[in-house]
Amino acid sequence: MKKAAADTQAELERRIVVASLSWDPLKANLVGLPSGIPRGHRITYFKFILNGLLTTARLRFMDEVVVRDCPFCGLDRSDDRKHWVSCPVLKSIFRELYEGNTALVMDQETFHMQVPLDGRELQQLLAFIHAIWRCRCVILRGYDFDYYQDLVNHFRSIVEDPWLHGNPAVLPRAERRSLRSTPPDLPSETHIYFFDGASRNNNGTRSASFGALLRLNNVVIARVAVYLDDATNNEAEYQGALAVLQHAVSMQYTRVLVYGDSKLIVSHLNGQWRCRADNLTSFYEQGLGLIRRLSENSANHAFCSAHVYRQFNADADSLANVGIDRRTHDTAVVVNDNWYGTHNLHTFH
Repeated sequence: MKKAAADTQAELERRIVVASLSWDPLKANLVGLPSGIPRGHRITYFKFILNGLLTTARLRFMDEVVVRDCPFCGLDRSDDRKHWVSCPVLKSIFRELYEGNTALVMDQETFHMQVPLDGRELQQLLAFIHAIWRCRCVILRGYDFDYYQDLVNHFRSIVEDPWLHGNPAVLPRAERRSLRSTPPDLPSETHIYFFDGASRNNNGTRSASFGALLRLNNVVIARVAVYLDDATNNEAEYQGALAVLQHAVSMQYTRVLVYGDSKLIVSHLNGQWRCRADNLTSFYEQGLGLIRRLSENSANHAFCSAHVYRQFNADADSLANVGIDRRTHDTAVVVNDNWYGTHNLHTFH
């Protein structure tokens, strides 16, 4: 494996040198690429520096290839990555997008990473090159832009990829994610459930459980944890979701909001994704049935399920782990703080 990696790097370095570039500054910048840069931007850039894009310049020696003009400025026979760096239209767009917001300049050394760049500059550079290629392909397919500002707006929609938002290079992944996440909404006079599941594999023996809690007017009024014995994490999560739905139905609540950190299960409950896993189908069907019953309890169908990041579901996650830590085969319920006694509390209909 080490020899294969060394051979790959040697071949890459050789191709960089053939392209009249220096390997060392390019490698230094590649090492510093932020992990949040979309994969498509990275791939486009490698094609760019290795002349791997299917431009006319690359195909000019093949039969029946029409030598094209630059799709942006119309310069004769200039559909080529070497020309794009000096293309007056692309330079103008680059200034509109980045002038005053970056130290980047549009020149050969910068676009081939032959000068040191920080993480934010690398993000902007790769996004712009990706936008060049995307817009070029649109034009060559015959869908020309109506006017210059239309082209600028299309570039902007690509370089402002949401995956790049809140992703400054100096922050680690966890902090970048926290910038994109917002706390869940906790409306008053609404029964708000949180659920989570846990599954652990210890020497071939799997243990699982789920945890759930109920909030009303920003106060936790009930919580439960149930040990499930052998189950996958998704199965445990699903049984947690079913537990809160069954609870809401039995209590005849009319305004219900369910939060979970499983994108899969929340999307199932919202009808956004189809269930394709055989081991989850029965849970999925039970969930839809319970949601229909909840809707029947309310004239305005005041039910909603939503995804939250894990940091906002810590209480339910803790309950799910308590369910495993205190597992018992005598009774499934491990924690039951008023979960079955909520009918004694004040509720509204």
